[in-house]
Amino acid sequence: MIIEKTFLTYSYNKYGELVETSQPQKIHVEVEIVAVNPSKTKTDRGIVSYVTQTKNQHGDVLLISTTKIVVFKRA
Repeated sequence: MIIEKTFLTYSYNKYGELVETSQPQKIHVEVEIVAVNPSKTKTDRGIVSYVTQTKNQHGDVLLISTTKIVVFKRA
């Protein structure tokens, strides 16, 4: 399944202990797709779940976000 259009998006964010940041600071984002599930009632779409982690240059996790989006299948 390839993401072409996003139909609906919702997310749940987990915030750990806040990490103090200073300027300038490099951050990077890691995204992991954890599930791809076809819709049970609509054959032209499915649900993709992914986890996003934002880290600073020391590897400290600043944010973890778990998101589910409804996507259409490629035609």
